[in-house]
Amino acid sequence: MKPQDFTTALRPHPDADGAIILQRERQQSPVNAERLSKHLFGSQYLQRQQRILDIVGHEKIFSKATQANLSRPDRYKLGLARGKRMRQLMDEHRWDDDDLLMAEYLMDDVQPYHLHLSLFTSAVREQSDDEQYRYWMPKIAAWEIIGAYAQTELGHGSNVRGIELTATWDKSTKCFVLHSPTLTASKWWNGTLGRTATHAVVVAQLLLPDGSNGKLTSHGPHPFIVQVRDEKTHVPPESIVVGDIGPKYGYAPMDNAYMLFDQHRVPHKALLCKYASVDPETGAYTKPKNPSSVYGSLTRVGVPESTVLNFKPEADVLKGPSDDCNACAAGVGSGSDCRRPLPVHPAPVP
Repeated sequence: MKPQDFTTALRPHPDADGAIILQRERQQSPVNAERLSKHLFGSQYLQRQQRILDIVGHEKIFSKATQANLSRPDRYKLGLARGKRMRQLMDEHRWDDDDLLMAEYLMDDVQPYHLHLSLFTSAVREQSDDEQYRYWMPKIAAWEIIGAYAQTELGHGSNVRGIELTATWDKSTKCFVLHSPTLTASKWWNGTLGRTATHAVVVAQLLLPDGSNGKLTSHGPHPFIVQVRDEKTHVPPESIVVGDIGPKYGYAPMDNAYMLFDQHRVPHKALLCKYASVDPETGAYTKPKNPSSVYGSLTRVGVPESTVLNFKPEADVLKGPSDDCNACAAGVGSGSDCRRPLPVHPAPVP
């Protein structure tokens, strides 16, 4: 039998109890921890935190005991399961957007659906015309589709004007043709897109033929909503190459992506046209009244990270700007003629 290691007989020093020392030091502090917490966070935030904690704390799937030791594939699968469970809890307990974000915060980990909840939702909400808005937003709210936001490229991060991906108008088919002309035109590091998303808001240089000589003219970066995977098979079309960029420091559950297009055709309505549009009959370009309304929305970094609410198909017209209107609340509503539908509770997820 192998002799026991000498450390087997060692015991802690009776006065070396770190927990007792820490407790004693805290008791000697003149700082009132409860009052300080209320000062820093506010009573409403702390009450929300405790209310959500009481729910997620009893859900085994949210346990953080072993998540740091999991492999990246397992962290991704766990993130998917957690995201779905949080969405179900949102229905069960009638959480609002901030409740869901609090649950994600308490989890100490990002979920693969995060870009669906934030940038994808915000982009569609803020860039769609009324018809597009009524069509897409209920699908987004019900998670019938899962979306990502594809702006950053391998060669172009915050330099939006330098984006290389092109969207060329083909008047014969009334389609836009998305194409990645170089390797640096690869969409890169786009969250939720590597494995999870079925759709994406894709930012590309809009190229239109000049009326006089037919030469292509760039009208700058514009957002397009594009289906990148089949909703049933989850397989991308042959003209799209998309995948996970692989392991990275931090954000293990997030499937950051690469994506390239090979003459991929999308319909005319793929162009999100609240501010700028292309006439499907003539190919004429309608400029935004304020060009920065498009460019500014693409460069904004403070996009609200909130989930989207489901909407009534036929809603009353809002008589002026209102916090009940997501577009007005985001500062992009149309004011007195705002026709954004009023929100109702999100549709349940099975």
